[in-house]
Amino acid sequence: MAKKSMTKVQQLGVLTALQNMVKKKTDELRSEVYEEMSTGYKKGEGTERKGVVLDGDEVGKVTLRVDKKGWEVTDPIEFEAFMNDNGQMEEHWTLKPEYVVEARARLKEYPWMFDCELRPKEEFTKLFEKCGDTVIVAGTDAVVPGVSPCKAKPMGITVTGCKPQQVAPIVARIGGLDAMLLGDGSNE
Repeated sequence: MAKKSMTKVQQLGVLTALQNMVKKKTDELRSEVYEEMSTGYKKGEGTERKGVVLDGDEVGKVTLRVDKKGWEVTDPIEFEAFMNDNGQMEEHWTLKPEYVVEARARLKEYPWMFDCELRPKEEFTKLFEKCGDTVIVAGTDAVVPGVSPCKAKPMGITVTGCKPQQVAPIVARIGGLDAMLLGDGSNE
């Protein structure tokens, strides 16, 4: 039987449908894999990186991203006082949604239209180091009050490798995308 070629309109329709199927399945799997990896990491049993192996070939990696700062605020009042005393807080202004149109016309003449939040300067917090049961400012003996050391927290996953030219022939060889996208694929 001779293969029919599709028009560009047909190709666009088919690829759009596939794109939607792939996005939905990708989002589901990303959420499930993140949950598995972060749960294992928090329990100390998981790894931060897993290889993507297809038919015996490693084609990529899934990596759990973690916040490695190693400290968390436990007493916001003490922490903010310390940061203020050391000149390490800065204002961050955001526009209240109900004033967007008016603000465009008036800008800073009416400060009550804006929310202001004080935040620690990121450059300074990068100097924080765990030291036993405390957190200090690197290169000093200054203990940072209101914070405690903590284990890094999972923040998401990243997929690297998995190049189409490497993955596509293997997927075609082991059963194709249809089973995976339609839910008939293996759950390994």
